[in-house]
Amino acid sequence: MRKLFYIVVAGGIGFFVWNEYLKPLPKINLNANVINNANPKKVVGDAIEDAPMLPAKYYVLYSSASWCGPCRQAAPKMIDWYRGNAIEGEVAFVMVSYDESEAKAIEYIKSTGMPWPFIMSHNLPNDILKQGGDGIPNTLVTDRWGQVLATSGTKRKYEGPFKPLAAIKPNPR
Repeated sequence: MRKLFYIVVAGGIGFFVWNEYLKPLPKINLNANVINNANPKKVVGDAIEDAPMLPAKYYVLYSSASWCGPCRQAAPKMIDWYRGNAIEGEVAFVMVSYDESEAKAIEYIKSTGMPWPFIMSHNLPNDILKQGGDGIPNTLVTDRWGQVLATSGTKRKYEGPFKPLAAIKPNPR
């Protein structure tokens, strides 16, 4: 009877560890077409241009908003990472704005100098938005097939917007 008890307890612990820490991240439908359907735009000086995505090896969705203090603090570091690591055709980087209007998002992008395209959060499917984590700033990284490689909310613990970027393996230049 005692052995059975230990087997049941060990099985329960094993299931918990698998479910919470070892289970692979999901595959989601995130690719250039999904991003393009969300109407990506880019701020170029005072102009707002359509910014269609091309297929890429990695997709990065960086969720942010003008009213979010931690987002404003993270923006300069994220810009530095982007300028040093995002190679066209390798990394498709897009900001998902949680601002209440496109005008607020544009104002925020101009004030921080973010060089990447943006989409409004309400233009993306909820299953994609949920993958990045519960709060902002957050980052979601997938491969070209939609396999989630890393998120800010990995394993039920907020890891910040930068840690998921380590999942991107740059090609040697």
